[in-house]
Amino acid sequence: MGKAQLREMLIEIQKEEALREFLGDKFNEATDGEKEHFLSFVINEINNDVDKMLNEHVEQHLRNLPEQKSHIKLMIFYTSFSILLTGLSGYAINEKNWAVVVFAYVLLIATQSLPYIINKK
Repeated sequence: MGKAQLREMLIEIQKEEALREFLGDKFNEATDGEKEHFLSFVINEINNDVDKMLNEHVEQHLRNLPEQKSHIKLMIFYTSFSILLTGLSGYAINEKNWAVVVFAYVLLIATQSLPYIINKK
């Protein structure tokens, strides 16, 4: 089933729900003209609601992909390691321990570069 077919099916379901909500018990008695007249007022809102539903579903699917989850964990590691190395380099500069400063900055540059190297695929 394509996205266009799914969208049309969802629009039809939303139309029927809107008509049942508006007309209530008179839904089965209402003529097609009355139904179309009511739908002419709410069709844009129905289309927008269906588009929102589809977009939310796609976004939720993309957020739950295993690649995305591992990417988020990796970014948390990079961020934490960068903060740790920044603190270490600040302490080393304060103590004037230049070997540790150079080591910390080399690791910091490598940590900051890794996401670009790994995502280059």
